[in-house]
Amino acid sequence: MDIKDQRLEIRIPQQQLDDLDEIRNSVDTSYVPSRSDVARMYISQGIARHQRGGQESPDELPLGQRLSLYFQLEQLELMAHGPSLPHSKPYHDGRITEITQIDVVKSIYLKRLFWFFELDAESLKTLSNSFQNYMILSLLNKESNAETVRNLKYASELVRMFNRIKNCLDHTHDRDEAIDIINKFSQRNSVPLRFSGFAKQSLQLNEMAALVDWLDSRTGKYGPHIISSENDYSAAYNKLLSVYNDHIKHHSELNIDSLQEIILDRRLG
Repeated sequence: MDIKDQRLEIRIPQQQLDDLDEIRNSVDTSYVPSRSDVARMYISQGIARHQRGGQESPDELPLGQRLSLYFQLEQLELMAHGPSLPHSKPYHDGRITEITQIDVVKSIYLKRLFWFFELDAESLKTLSNSFQNYMILSLLNKESNAETVRNLKYASELVRMFNRIKNCLDHTHDRDEAIDIINKFSQRNSVPLRFSGFAKQSLQLNEMAALVDWLDSRTGKYGPHIISSENDYSAAYNKLLSVYNDHIKHHSELNIDSLQEIILDRRLG
């Protein structure tokens, strides 16, 4: 299938340029849309209205318009009540790392993680229970994408499993023998103890894993760091996740003894 050229060259009167700039400057937020952003928004609205036969009441506003309204409303909320803080964590020196909801939405927009808007209210709880307010929910598409929802559940389970394994190994002392056994059988059976990302072609899963890890680790306002792997470790990931899920059904905590039990499970051999 030929890839169509998405560029569009148009000339518009100076008055319309001034109108676009007036709209842009009226946005009371740190995010100021470009002329092209505003033009695309109105083109999208016009096409949607045409497809509805000229009706004025859309079932759903275009994503660009929803984002613009979100940032404007968040600015009003900030002025009235201060920032919402769904995530905060003290650093070792006593400073607080804060990730506000608007930080999250900005990162999603800037990194083009547009699958976020294909989630539903229930799947947003996978990221954070705080993402249940009307501001965040208003950004979601009217219809969710079932595959996107499944992918987020899978990526979040995998990332959190590896984070618990890492935390267990990093905070275990005076158990060198058990750690040696875990490392030995991990290498022998090619069972990873660290998350190395999904294969490069699994872009959405890598983006999801990065977002989950960023929100869980609360590493500041710089946004998720997306990694990918040259190799496909999906089969090994899935085997380990299956054994791990069976284990946590019966154990509330992961310690070095239960981790050793997982790694020695015959299903991983």
